Amino acid sequence: MKLRLFVIIISVCDLRSALMAQTDTTLKKLLLTNYTAYKGHAVDSLIKALPTNYSKMTILSNHAGYGNLLCVFYANGVNVGITVRKFKYFNPHLDFTKPLKGQWDANMSLFKKEAIAYAIVYQGPTCYAGCENDPKSQWERKIKH
Repeated sequence: MKLRLFVIIISVCDLRSALMAQTDTTLKKLLLTNYTAYKGHAVDSLIKALPTNYSKMTILSNHAGYGNLLCVFYANGVNVGITVRKFKYFNPHLDFTKPLKGQWDANMSLFKKEAIAYAIVYQGPTCYAGCENDPKSQWERKIKH
């Protein structure tokens, strides 16, 4: 019984280590990308350059009812936030007369045509790339000055 428990614990630790190594590799790959080079280019062009092992991709809101942020989620809290400011194809406003869930994601192909304003890479609350555009970082810089 003790041996079986020991084997289970070791297996879980190995799995966690493998997941952490994958995340480290993903974060390293993400940090090799020059995100400012994609400014003004279609969101889809950046998505094609990102690692494909993401777990979820969804459109979120920086402002209530205004979908201007595409988040690409990876393991262990690693994510890339791609922000659009001006829209030609995608309607960023929620239609409150329709069911809200999935409303923006249903039109993701239109969002992917929009021009990128900026992109930010995070792992949890820590910003790794594009931090000059991070609202939290901007707020903290204003307080320090």
